[in-house]
Amino acid sequence: MEKFLYPIIALTGSVHIAAFYLKKPIWRLFLKPATTILVIVLALMQPVYIPETYRILILAGLVFSLIGDVMLVLPKEQFIPGLVSFFIAHILFIVAFSLDFGFQWEWIFFIIVLVVMSPYLWILFRNTKEMTFPVVAYALVLLVLLWQTLARFWFYADSRSTYIFLGTLLFVFSDSVLAYNKFVKKILPAELLFMVTYWSALILFALSI
Repeated sequence: MEKFLYPIIALTGSVHIAAFYLKKPIWRLFLKPATTILVIVLALMQPVYIPETYRILILAGLVFSLIGDVMLVLPKEQFIPGLVSFFIAHILFIVAFSLDFGFQWEWIFFIIVLVVMSPYLWILFRNTKEMTFPVVAYALVLLVLLWQTLARFWFYADSRSTYIFLGTLLFVFSDSVLAYNKFVKKILPAELLFMVTYWSALILFALSI
């Protein structure tokens, strides 16, 4: 059954992206959350070889991502509620990824992440205006998520660490494209870029269960 979910996820996600460019908001209102729900179903179908707490936290993070999807695709976009939903999702992911090996305090990895992301963040924060505080808060939690998954991958490099590190990289790329498109400059392929990488990230998180 699981193998049939991937083409269905690809189909609903592709139609959602096409609906964006075809200006079909009603299709998007249904298809965007539907695609994320299918990823949650994929997570539920994973065999349980890990602590139940990890599974619950990942599923909770996926549910808050779903809430964020709904907020951002409503006829009148609810950007702040959507941002808050994804902020909570990332906190849940950080807690989940820290369960077995603990929170990684190696600051060298945070410095690496900060140095790599600084040019982009400098450009972004120059354009966020009255949205600067919530965007900074969200960027910080995303940097911590990247810091933790990078450190974990470096030291342990097991299959779960690989999934969550690659998933985090995709999530960061997705959010970076979304933020640049919203605050700095419109990019024609933005919807394609951030939705494909976003759902790919969620799938990798789901497969880490």
